[in-house]
Amino acid sequence: MMILLFNVGGDSYGINVRDIVEVLPNVTLKHFPHGPEYVSGLLNYRGKTVPVVDLTLLMSSHVSRDRISSRIVLVNYQGGHDSRYYLLGLLIEKTTETVKISDHDLVSSGVVTKDTPFLGDVVIRDGSITQVINTMKILPCAMQAVLFHDHHEETVGVIGADD
Repeated sequence: MMILLFNVGGDSYGINVRDIVEVLPNVTLKHFPHGPEYVSGLLNYRGKTVPVVDLTLLMSSHVSRDRISSRIVLVNYQGGHDSRYYLLGLLIEKTTETVKISDHDLVSSGVVTKDTPFLGDVVIRDGSITQVINTMKILPCAMQAVLFHDHHEETVGVIGADD
C-alpha cells in the first residue's frame, strides 16, 4: 500500500492513498463563526463546499501553522445521518512524502483510546514508528451530524441549522 506521510509534533503518521481524492496546497478557507474548534473552515472545491478539519489541532494542542509543506488532503468520508460519502478536507501542517509499505508490515499499536479512535496500525520504517490514520474514524458521530447535515442534495456543511 502507498501512504502519504506527515508529522504532528515529532511523530510520524500516514494516510492510505486509496482514501485520498486530491492533495491541495493550503488555501484561504471561509471561516464560520461559532464553528467547532478543530474545523478550520470551508473550502470551495469545484463549486462545492467542503469542511476542513485541522488534523494537527485534532491530534495535538496547537493549530496547523502555514508552512510550505502544509496541505489540505481531500478524502472520501462516509458519514452523516445517511452514511453516504462526502468530501472532507484534512489540514496537515507537515506533509513529507509518499512511501510504499507492505500490508504485512502493519501491526497493532496495542493502544486504543476513545478520544483517538482514528489512530490505526503502525509500521516500523528505518527504526521509526509511523502510525496510519483511519480516515473513516476521524469525526465523532455528533460532528458528522453537524458537518454533513443536508437540507437537500446540493447543500453540504450547514453548521448549526435547525431541523
